[in-house]
Amino acid sequence: MKKDGLVNYTHWRNNTLLAKMKTDKKYIILKMGDSLIATGGLGWYILYTLCGIRFAVENDYIPVVDWKNCKLPQYPAINVGKENVWEYYFEQPFNINIDEAYKSKDYCVIEDVSSLAIINLLDIRKFVDFFDKDAMKWREYFQKYIRINQKLKDYFDICQNEQGLNVNNDLIGVIARGTDYKDLKPVGHLQPISSRRIFDEIDNIFGELEQKKIFLATEDKSILQKFEEKYPGKISFADAKRYENLGENTLNTIYKEEDGYDRDLKYLYSLYTISKSSIGIYSACGGGVIASLMRESTDSSYKFLYKGYNRAKGIIVGSYIEKKCGKLKLMGNKPIMFYALNTLKLLRVEEVDVIISNQMKKEYEKLIGTGIEFGMMIHYIISDSYNVVEYMKTMRDFMSTSKLILLYSDYFVHGKDMINELTAKVNAFDGAYVWGVKNYYLDDTESIKINNKSGIPERAFNTFKQGNYSLMGKYVFDKDLKEIIKEIKSTNFVDILNEYIDRKKLFFLEYKRGIIYSKILDENILAKTNQVINLLEDLQGYRIGDFLSYKKSAEV
Repeated sequence: MKKDGLVNYTHWRNNTLLAKMKTDKKYIILKMGDSLIATGGLGWYILYTLCGIRFAVENDYIPVVDWKNCKLPQYPAINVGKENVWEYYFEQPFNINIDEAYKSKDYCVIEDVSSLAIINLLDIRKFVDFFDKDAMKWREYFQKYIRINQKLKDYFDICQNEQGLNVNNDLIGVIARGTDYKDLKPVGHLQPISSRRIFDEIDNIFGELEQKKIFLATEDKSILQKFEEKYPGKISFADAKRYENLGENTLNTIYKEEDGYDRDLKYLYSLYTISKSSIGIYSACGGGVIASLMRESTDSSYKFLYKGYNRAKGIIVGSYIEKKCGKLKLMGNKPIMFYALNTLKLLRVEEVDVIISNQMKKEYEKLIGTGIEFGMMIHYIISDSYNVVEYMKTMRDFMSTSKLILLYSDYFVHGKDMINELTAKVNAFDGAYVWGVKNYYLDDTESIKINNKSGIPERAFNTFKQGNYSLMGKYVFDKDLKEIIKEIKSTNFVDILNEYIDRKKLFFLEYKRGIIYSKILDENILAKTNQVINLLEDLQGYRIGDFLSYKKSAEV
């Protein structure tokens, strides 16, 4: 067995640390970490597990899926450690159960399959072309190693017969993702495909549909109603609970209140049926990818509808120390800005505006250019004053429709749970969030009066408990800002921000234990922070904030 394959394997351990892994064990046990469990559903659990299986197989290891020793939402906590949820639905890839693998003592555990660098190779865009070579390779792995167990197949076949579905001849299988995808538009998630677009695809290809039926998979009640109105008497579907008007809730939050087995069983039944249908029209979403991977054959009737991801833009304010000396300053053997860039990359932000001096622009252009090699598009905004508020005044249109994240490269914040927490807040539409410590606040907004005792804006002081809070430069603006902007007659950006605070849309979170925070005010603090980073890297054996590794990982 070629054990050297893992030497080049890189993944993000604790979200901000680059790790290397090497083992001579026989089995690789695949588990899901808390971040994936908190933000994903069954579809994405399966896709990430597929990545783990492929990684293990390509490095000559035997993958074993452990959904027994992690707490999955919607499944009884009492069964953790007793029942393997994976085996409710699927066979083990090599028919080795987890008890056998653990008893062998010849195993290595990947605690969080979402940390695998190989996930970047699962390019959703590729599925637009059924026969794309990369998509076909993923399809090969899926069909060989993710096999629905025979008991479920038999049950699904019975259900199809009861619904009078002839999957091979007269069925159009459609996946239409809605609810939080179309309403909340979470950052980094696939953009939803409208019902109108799907109707156009059906009508353009099939005209009057003749005797064909449509099997629809959707969790959205309004989408189901639109289909039934458009194609009366032709719609079939799994008898599952559907939703509309979720408000600020995500679908995953709602699902936690349901019976997990019943819901996931119906979800898999829908995908199984659609994958077998003679005609398939799939919205780009986790379920759409799985149905495409399940599909064994196709013709011109296969459609995978993709329109990209929901946008988020990052703003990084350059380092004042670098501006002062006119050259790159290293911290932990990396340029100061790399830590902010690394954080945005981990948050899946692909477009970044960097507010910087002309001299420092030239330095960073030599080092990372436009960022395209790292999967980013970096724009350099020249400002002698580094005045972010003046720049943000030009961003009103973007702020009213998309997410905006502001980081200062002079702030070093590090901790194992930081990215998980930031990601959760970025994806939530319940307000703007700020992380910080006492007495630091957003530069150039002095007209926002800060309470001397609490360090938070005076207008918000009575709403929140007294503590070490601040406006330290980490903002996420949500869709409500659009309405605020419409209502405010003032053109003063600070008035808009104060109004945002007044409406309790800005919340303050103090750093948790285990978070390292440093504001790089001068060369002395820079040197001390450098020592801390070097010490952490030496003790833990990982690289912190290594932005260049994104390019290295892509080359592996």
